[in-house]
Amino acid sequence: MLLIIYLRWVLFARFAFMRRMFVVGFALAAFAVSAIAFAQMYRWVDEKGRVQYSDKPPPANMKGQRVIPLPPKQEVPSTVSEKDKSKSTVPVKKEQRGYASLKILSPASEETISNTNVVVVQLALEPALDQANGHKIRVTLDGAPAGLWDGPQGSLSNVIRGEHALGAEVIDAKGVTILGTNAVKFYVQQASVPPPGGKKK
Repeated sequence: MLLIIYLRWVLFARFAFMRRMFVVGFALAAFAVSAIAFAQMYRWVDEKGRVQYSDKPPPANMKGQRVIPLPPKQEVPSTVSEKDKSKSTVPVKKEQRGYASLKILSPASEETISNTNVVVVQLALEPALDQANGHKIRVTLDGAPAGLWDGPQGSLSNVIRGEHALGAEVIDAKGVTILGTNAVKFYVQQASVPPPGGKKK
């Protein structure tokens, strides 16, 4: 009697186990079929001879039916953090303008400046100086730098009497010359002061 009860229990346990495995296998198979169906395309030729593609099966009477498996979608993880993205703004560099001409208007060529050691300089620059990109005007006197200006007008102090050569050039933020002008010759003349008790010569 005990043997019969034992055999029945073994058969019941085996049947229950097989039924559970069947359910699990059926679920896995259904999932695999749905995944395959999702990851594929259908190709066929319609009644007008045009090749068609779709993720849905074509009508049964279409010619050239073929299933095209699609590769699984792959996502590449980003290596840039949100903090780095906020710092990745690239500053926009302003376009550097060119210049058409640079001229010395004052003093004029061969001009004589009397009774003063201050020389007023007036330049003509076309177009205007591009200060946004750090451009400046460098003035030279007798070949030596005499001033760095932000505009086309300025003055030179303590210019001794005699013959002088005035030059000007536009330079960029690195000090590279963009445009220059020929030197202009001018003269500074000052009245001589007689010594105390002496006569003016």
